[in-house]
Amino acid sequence: MADRKSFLGNKYWVLRHGRSIPNVLELIVSSMENGILEEYGLAPRGVEQALSAGDSFREELKRNSIELERVRICYSPFSRTRQTAQHVASRLGIPFFEEGPPAPQCMV
Repeated sequence: MADRKSFLGNKYWVLRHGRSIPNVLELIVSSMENGILEEYGLAPRGVEQALSAGDSFREELKRNSIELERVRICYSPFSRTRQTAQHVASRLGIPFFEEGPPAPQCMV
């Protein structure tokens, strides 16, 4: 049987978006039409959470000897997920491009 480490070359981490303004207001924003609006982005606490997650992720990458050039951040078009991805990317020190290749991120 092949060595699992060499067989499975990619690693994946999943991160939920930070606390959003709709979370604070106890609103459910699930439609694309509303979800992309900036007014439904991250609350101040969500920004702190995203920055902290970026710091933790950077340490995790170091522990696993993963080069930043190999990192891809995938996110949905919703403002809360895009903003979370932007803050994580800023903590990793990688560029964040919302559109157009070559981008270290992919929008899903």
